[in-house]
Amino acid sequence: MKFFLDAESRPGIEETYIRPTPAYVELQKHSVDPPGISYIYLLFLDEHSLLVAACWLHQFDDWSSLLEDRKMGKHYFRLIKDTYPTVGQLLDNAVNARYSGGALINIEDPDDGERKWVIGTVVGNVAFRSEEEFMSLLDSERMMEAFVTVLGSSFVAVEEMTTRSIPWTSSARLFGHGFLQGYRDALPLSSVWISRLSNLVHE
Repeated sequence: MKFFLDAESRPGIEETYIRPTPAYVELQKHSVDPPGISYIYLLFLDEHSLLVAACWLHQFDDWSSLLEDRKMGKHYFRLIKDTYPTVGQLLDNAVNARYSGGALINIEDPDDGERKWVIGTVVGNVAFRSEEEFMSLLDSERMMEAFVTVLGSSFVAVEEMTTRSIPWTSSARLFGHGFLQGYRDALPLSSVWISRLSNLVHE
């Protein structure tokens, strides 16, 4: 799975691509102005439910040991929630299994077997036994809400994390700030996604 935003690509046309694989369906939104490509993944949980996800690769790996620290874990979690409210809420949703509003979870990437972070939400009680049913599902209001949830949260999280800093203790490892900084200039791409999602399967 790819990071949810490729800000370096320069597509020649505005287009939405649907790429199916045995494990997931990749949705690519190619934007000319502003330039870039956004990705959403639909992973099949069972015959009636999907995980709709925006992939963050290994960006939160350094946080795991901090949050699991028996003495300081709660302190670090408060710092994250105070500094990055969106990410903090996504973490809180994951801990409490509240996926409808989006959650930051760690899953196995079917492509390479590595565990990676995604901002995801679950869409259940749906049917996709045929191509017709699947395309109808993609164009449904529930899926549009799911797309907005995972991408909207992802773009807001990038904005928060490139404009704010956590006052970690000197012994703590910093988040991958440099990696994300390059994506801040591409944030207008979020408005392209959100405003055109209703035309996802028709462009």
